[in-house]
Amino acid sequence: MLKLSAGSLDWALKHVLLKGDTDIFPRAFEFKAIRDDWDKIRGCLDGQDVLSWTSRPLRRCLSPKRRYGFRIATQLDPLDFLILGALIFEIGEDIEARRLDDQTVVSYRFSPEKDGTLFEPTTGFSAFQVRSKDMASNYSCVVVTDIADFFPRLYLHRVE
Repeated sequence: MLKLSAGSLDWALKHVLLKGDTDIFPRAFEFKAIRDDWDKIRGCLDGQDVLSWTSRPLRRCLSPKRRYGFRIATQLDPLDFLILGALIFEIGEDIEARRLDDQTVVSYRFSPEKDGTLFEPTTGFSAFQVRSKDMASNYSCVVVTDIADFFPRLYLHRVE
């Protein structure tokens, strides 16, 4: 049995109210409703065995990507998002401790704050661009690509 702590769930709610659950879809109104009855809802969620949690239906749609392309965008059910956010909060330090340094792999770094912030503010896409430009200066040719439809093509049966 795996249960989430009330503190992790509190942090997940702070995070979603501060940052939203996606940068593609509009903010889900449900999160404000959840906030207004948080004590009751948190009581239901922190009593759940996460290993037997059944996720709810999600929203999927095509989202424009550049001039002629698109990507599949997904938005989790608000309760599923809170469960996932609390899980990330609880295991994030363990995952971050095993990652390569930020000069080898430049990406967002786990650094949660009490206000709901998730990532270290000095890392991210702009840091990736700067590091890539520095590394590219050692070469005469650089290839840039965007892997279209990467996630939908992952074989998820083993993960499930």
